[in-house]
Amino acid sequence: MKHLLGLLRIKEYVKNIIVFAPLFFSAELFDSWLIGNTMLVFVAFCLLSSSVYIFNDLVDIQQDRQHPENKFRPLASGAVKKIPAIILAIALFSSSLGLTLFLNTEVLFVLLSYVGINILYSFWLKGFALVDVFVISLGIILRLLAGSLATGIVLSDWILLLTLFLSVFLVLGKRRQYLVLFNNEGNKFRKSLSGYSQNYIDLIMIMMASVIIAIYVMYSISPEVQLRTGNEYFKLTSVWIILAFMRYFQLIFVMGKIKSPVHLFFEDAFLIIIVMLWVLSCFFLIYF
Repeated sequence: MKHLLGLLRIKEYVKNIIVFAPLFFSAELFDSWLIGNTMLVFVAFCLLSSSVYIFNDLVDIQQDRQHPENKFRPLASGAVKKIPAIILAIALFSSSLGLTLFLNTEVLFVLLSYVGINILYSFWLKGFALVDVFVISLGIILRLLAGSLATGIVLSDWILLLTLFLSVFLVLGKRRQYLVLFNNEGNKFRKSLSGYSQNYIDLIMIMMASVIIAIYVMYSISPEVQLRTGNEYFKLTSVWIILAFMRYFQLIFVMGKIKSPVHLFFEDAFLIIIVMLWVLSCFFLIYF
């Protein structure tokens, strides 16, 4: 059972929280119907993303067995056989699509698009530097879009841009992990890494962080936000965004941490506190 759960990549479910963004920032969080639909989308993406992870592990099983880190994955290590993994992936995929019966066809189309781009990624696109980053980032954008379509809440251009650049930042952080972990020889295990270097990724990540901060500040002082919150204090939440990036860069540049941003988030109490304070600040200013 433990190894089957390992196939699901439960820690990666944090990416699916983005489906709540349209609802949270619309000031409609207490609408039970909207909450219900958003929860359905969240569960659907958790199930679907797990099925996609299993599919990718099946495709990459031979490559993962040569990988210093991925060789411990349930399929690569032999802890889980192919047939049970395939059955589990089909069950998760079917359950995910089944949940769209309670939503609408637009959400179903988004879920199928997510599967489609991941199939293209697994068999072709992951070998191309930069393209691989934006393909994975598109998967996070689709989560955001699904949250919008399920609730009928018009997606803010600000939120869309922030999600896009944050997605690129997170994916680059994962690429950086591979390069540092394997002493800049990660291309032995992932072809696209030959198009990156640690210095190059560090530069792009700093640039992405700067863009995200700039967009967030402009969003926080926009008339749209001031009208929705009824006050001029939302801009103060920018402090948490800046502090979060400062902490992340401290972890990787000063303390030498080499894990991906998602894994660092779960392991660093300070980073968790910063993010929670940002969420609470936004919640208070939007809803009270």
